[in-house]
Amino acid sequence: MSSKIKSLSTLVCVGEIRALVFDFDGTLYESNAGIEQQLRPLMVRHAALALDVSIEEAKRTLAGYRAKYKSSVLGLHRHHGVDPETFLRDMYDELDLTRMEVRQGLRFELERLREKVPLIVFTNSNRSFTHRAIKLLDLVEIFDIVFTVEDNGFIRKPEIEAYEGLFRSLDLIPGQVAMFDDIVSSLRVMSDFGSRTILVGNGLRPKPSFVDLHTGEEHEQAPEFVDASTHDLVSFLRKMNAELEK
Repeated sequence: MSSKIKSLSTLVCVGEIRALVFDFDGTLYESNAGIEQQLRPLMVRHAALALDVSIEEAKRTLAGYRAKYKSSVLGLHRHHGVDPETFLRDMYDELDLTRMEVRQGLRFELERLREKVPLIVFTNSNRSFTHRAIKLLDLVEIFDIVFTVEDNGFIRKPEIEAYEGLFRSLDLIPGQVAMFDDIVSSLRVMSDFGSRTILVGNGLRPKPSFVDLHTGEEHEQAPEFVDASTHDLVSFLRKMNAELEK
């Protein structure tokens, strides 16, 4: 692992990697906070209320819109006049964040890292929740840019358009970007684009295993296409900073 960290740090030092991108949920805080597990039921319930239909009908409707438009909320907007931003804000406002915990040392290591390279958040979550959670995690003023689902027209990872929007907004080619994410299927897309990828354990599986909460797929170890992996993000960043400061 140390050789992979050294290689990644070297690419930052020589300017080949010009941005470090971090997924948010399950990456900058652990998934045992229960946030992701709350989202699906909340979305279905809010859709059922907005459309005045049963929970089962809301599930079918959302699935159909996701398949057709690559975004459930875009379908709600086009067919029912539901405002996507308001819908998501109201939904995310109901989340229970009491189990979200600050990772000790994370702010310090990110601050050190930011002196060498811009830090970006790239999340499927909405703007109101992401900034509220960033404050709770004591990460305010750490990230140069925070990309939320609104910034890509409500298209979410792992849809190709979301990544294309990221690269376009950063004005960087994929090879100039490295991404930290707990979702293997998301990193696969980034790797296919040509970005460096770092798989982060989301706290739901012991080392060396990982679980992809998007697909439900279990991984006994990091897939071969992943450039590096860690179950301890703070330690990984600390070692990166040590390499960068040599």
